[in-house]
Amino acid sequence: MIGLAGCASDPTGVVPMGSIEVTTTTTGRDITLGYIVCVQECFVAAPNGTVSFVVPPGQQVVGLHTGADNCSVQGENPRTVMVTAGQAVRTTFMVTCAAVTGAIEVTTATTGADSTPYIYWL
Repeated sequence: MIGLAGCASDPTGVVPMGSIEVTTTTTGRDITLGYIVCVQECFVAAPNGTVSFVVPPGQQVVGLHTGADNCSVQGENPRTVMVTAGQAVRTTFMVTCAAVTGAIEVTTATTGADSTPYIYWL
């Protein structure tokens, strides 16, 4: 005798999947080239773009990593979303990036018999 396992509502035993569409919206200055979005596995996302994941139904954790010290994610991160079979759930991460500031110090020295000052352009 052979036994089969599966759901009574789906005799094939195939679990219907759902999807998560993760959108990133970025404002500010010195915006990084991309982010890492993770839901069971990780993908690169554009600073203003959308990445889709096909996942089984149920609660899924979605996380975003900017990889840049000057950019911060607004709101809950990571966050939990509820996925329904055959449906797409959408979530948006708002990211704000601040201008990167710093200083450059340049020192010049002229030596030798012809110590005429020179102009240096940076």
